Amino acid sequence: MAILENRVIINRINDVPRTCAWKARDRSWDQVNTIVVHQTDSSCREAETQIIDTANYHINSRGWCSIGYHIFIDQYGKIFQVNNLKDRAAHAGNDNDYSIGIVICGDHRIDDGTINTDIIPKKQYNALVWTLAHIQNLYPQFNNIIGHTDVSTSGKSCPNLHLGELRSDVKKKRLMKLITKWVFIAFLFGSIVAIGRKILYYN
Repeated sequence: MAILENRVIINRINDVPRTCAWKARDRSWDQVNTIVVHQTDSSCREAETQIIDTANYHINSRGWCSIGYHIFIDQYGKIFQVNNLKDRAAHAGNDNDYSIGIVICGDHRIDDGTINTDIIPKKQYNALVWTLAHIQNLYPQFNNIIGHTDVSTSGKSCPNLHLGELRSDVKKKRLMKLITKWVFIAFLFGSIVAIGRKILYYN
């Protein structure tokens, strides 16, 4: 369990069913630059159970090693990591070579609302935005956020979100995270200087 700012990413990498280990193949981490956003196309349930069920479905029906995504976000905004980001999983066909996959639970449709928080719960959307911003701030190479619909060969509309709005919200979140970081550093520096002055004064 890794505490990141005010959120927690729950590590379930070793808890999901697996029949084999994902392999990097010819994938180079330096060339992985895209985050593909998915939806489960099924109603949200208890997250831990849904993650295991999804992994079993991918194993038994698709013949994959395990769950095809890297990160799972439930309807309450809980974030679960289910694969190592550096592993080449199975969520976007040939585009797996240069991407990681984030999935939100839900069988929503884009026509459900004119803004994303009308389509999925606000807590879930905020967690998605935070996760995308966090990954991009950690790994600047991830300069591309797309939906499964952008690479699907079967005409899927997944993740059924307004992607332009999502990208805009992620940019704002990244900026706020950076501002918060620098404000904290400035505050810390100011406190050290103030303590130093007191030490000089009293000495």
